[in-house]
Amino acid sequence: MAQSGALDGLIQEQGGFYQTNYAKANLFLADGSYLEDQARAEHLGGNQWGMMNEIGRFPGQPWLAPYSFWYQVPPLTSSPNADALIWVLMATVAVVFTLIPFIPGLRELPRRLGAYRLIWRDHYRTTGAASSNSGGPGRVTSDVGAGAGRGE
Repeated sequence: MAQSGALDGLIQEQGGFYQTNYAKANLFLADGSYLEDQARAEHLGGNQWGMMNEIGRFPGQPWLAPYSFWYQVPPLTSSPNADALIWVLMATVAVVFTLIPFIPGLRELPRRLGAYRLIWRDHYRTTGAASSNSGGPGRVTSDVGAGAGRGE
């Protein structure tokens, strides 16, 4: 039955159309140590990585990396409430990133640091506007359309 795939249906049979009680299937999988030994051989034990969904040979989903990072920080490694603390921390980070465009001092930081020069460096290199347009984006100088007459 296991080789044909019928064992799963027999174990989970509850009489209804939707099967939501997986207790018997989990108990069946937990009976014995074969699957646990296989997971530990691949360094996927519960004390090594926790619960995850593996992609190929890499542990866990890529979008879970920021969450799993915080489990390695010393105050959270031994905290009994680490899950709740990390959830609150990540929610706070998400709110801050969402509100960056609305925080007056923070939204001008890329312009003040000159990040636009790094992003537009190819444009400035071809037009030669880096030295003449030092006022930053949004400030119009006399050389704004300097590259337009050269067929660019």
